Amino acid sequence: MGKVIEVSTLDLIPTQEELYELGNGNGTLKSLVSAYFRGMEKRIPIIPVKEKRGMFLILDGHHGSTIADLFGKNVLVYVAESPKDIMKRSNLEGYALERDKEDFEYSNNLIYIRFEDVVDNPIPTCLKSFKEMRKRYYFLRNLKSAKKYFYRNE
Repeated sequence: MGKVIEVSTLDLIPTQEELYELGNGNGTLKSLVSAYFRGMEKRIPIIPVKEKRGMFLILDGHHGSTIADLFGKNVLVYVAESPKDIMKRSNLEGYALERDKEDFEYSNNLIYIRFEDVVDNPIPTCLKSFKEMRKRYYFLRNLKSAKKYFYRNE
C-alpha cells in the first residue's frame, strides 16, 4: 500500500518536458500560484509518484511541483508501490483533497498507466529538476516574474 510523505521538490524528477494547459482551470499554473500567494498551499492536491533510488518520479502533478519549486516549498506526495496502488480517499484522511471525483480518478488512472512507463520507457528528457522546468518559462523564473505575469491585468 502506498504512503503519503512530505518531500523537497529537489527530490522530484519530471517525467514530461513541458507543462500543458497553462490556462485558467483549477489545476492550472495561475490557480496554483494564487493558492501559494494567499498562503493556501495546504490545499494543493497530493502528487502521485514512484520512488526510484531515493528520488521520486512524477506520475501526475507537474504543475503543482513546478509552482512548489518556484515558492521553495515542500510537497506532499503519494508514493505508489505498484500500478494498482491507487490513491483512496479513505487512506488519505487528514490530507488536502481538493480534487473533485473526476480529477481524483484521472490521477489514479495515471498511476496505473505511467507506473511502469516512467522507469521502463522514460521520456527522453534533459530535465533533471523542476528548476530546469521553470527556466523554460520566462514567467516562472522567479516570484517577481510570476506575479507580474499572472496578475498583469488585475
